[in-house]
Amino acid sequence: MAMVGMHPIVEIQFDAFVYPAFQQLVAQAGRFRWRTQGRYGLPLVLRLPYGGGTKAPELHSDSPETLFSHVPGLRVVVPSDPCSAGELLLAATRCGDPVIFMEPKRMY
Repeated sequence: MAMVGMHPIVEIQFDAFVYPAFQQLVAQAGRFRWRTQGRYGLPLVLRLPYGGGTKAPELHSDSPETLFSHVPGLRVVVPSDPCSAGELLLAATRCGDPVIFMEPKRMY
């Protein structure tokens, strides 16, 4: 969808569920602009609830933000409060690169 001009917003239900997609995010989405020598972007937003301290089971309490922050080509953003979440999500949709939008579960 993103490769044909759409700006998809995808949500992964829980943080630990993103690990099977990690390889595609690193090897495909993160390198897309580099592969096209800067001619094309990949406007994709991946919403990902994360964080512990919510008394949730172990697969619902991971904090994978550092994994994504070390991937070239991916942008990682985390809203600091609920008021800024909407503006930050809107800015993420306007970005031409893949954005991992980390949502602290404690803000829900």
